[in-house]
Amino acid sequence: MPYGWTNLPRSNGRISNARSMVTGGCRATGHISRGYRRDKIEIQPRPVQSILLVRESKRSDAPYLAKQVYAVPSDHAIGDGLFAYEGVGWESERIAYRLYLDERNVVDIFGKKRSAPVLHRIGQGQDDYHKPAAWGMDILKVGQSMGIGGLGVMRAGKATQLGPAKISAETIDDGGRCAAVAITSDAIAGTNARLVTHYSITAGSNVTQVNASLTGGELPLVAGIVKHAGVHILAYQPDQPGWSYIATWGRQSLAEDGLGLALFYRSDSVKSGVIDDDQSLFVVFSDPKQIEYRFAAVWEQGQNGVTNAAQFQRYLRHQAAVMNRQTGASGRVQNRRLW
Repeated sequence: MPYGWTNLPRSNGRISNARSMVTGGCRATGHISRGYRRDKIEIQPRPVQSILLVRESKRSDAPYLAKQVYAVPSDHAIGDGLFAYEGVGWESERIAYRLYLDERNVVDIFGKKRSAPVLHRIGQGQDDYHKPAAWGMDILKVGQSMGIGGLGVMRAGKATQLGPAKISAETIDDGGRCAAVAITSDAIAGTNARLVTHYSITAGSNVTQVNASLTGGELPLVAGIVKHAGVHILAYQPDQPGWSYIATWGRQSLAEDGLGLALFYRSDSVKSGVIDDDQSLFVVFSDPKQIEYRFAAVWEQGQNGVTNAAQFQRYLRHQAAVMNRQTGASGRVQNRRLW
């Protein structure tokens, strides 16, 4: 098992040892009160946080309540308004991400112009996060792709979204330095497979770290990023096994400005390098029982000061160098442009 992981005994539908799975140590000291009122968690917003907001009833005017643990009902349908922003979110001062809690199981991006937390107050029927606001906006068109760092299944040579499953989610956070979410997907696409996935982010970072493990099935798991037309593709692989990346830069945000997307993966953990299926750029993991990868988004209007492909490449090389220090890996950066 990967470093920092434990087995996952379940009790009353709860992921009981979830926090120990998060590499990097999101230890729950709590950005939220543990006092429950009508199953509501009182949110005390922090710049680094994970948030799961669920509508109290099916009424369109029903309020959203913050939950720490939640099992998605079997009758949940895409667009039914059950969740604020359609799933669970996590954020740092620099960026915010959301995971769709349905058969898509991919990640979308909220670009942030300011460091203040936003996930506790958006997507609850009071605003339209697809439109520009003082804090930022939803900046990625996902469609049927892998979004940003989505975890899916190779089917007929293509990266496809996970498919229907019994889903449960938990928010995890250490009080402001690190935040994470734990997702369990059971009976994936009618199989006996169970996928447990953790997404974590630390203060001051755009990078989400992902750890996942598949049991009870033989699904070929993939992770990737959406491929949009007219972007620069930036790729790096060290001369010896270590952290590699596939990334894109271009006017691919929903604000029609610069957005960089990156997937970091260990070159010795994937089968045959990066695959391009014209919808996503993705890798296939050699061992679905032990998956580790990372992803990052950098927006032109964000706080990183990155406004072009060259600056984004420098950002990526720095991130890869930090990841590879423990292995001593080195390599050459490649990049090309698609027109």
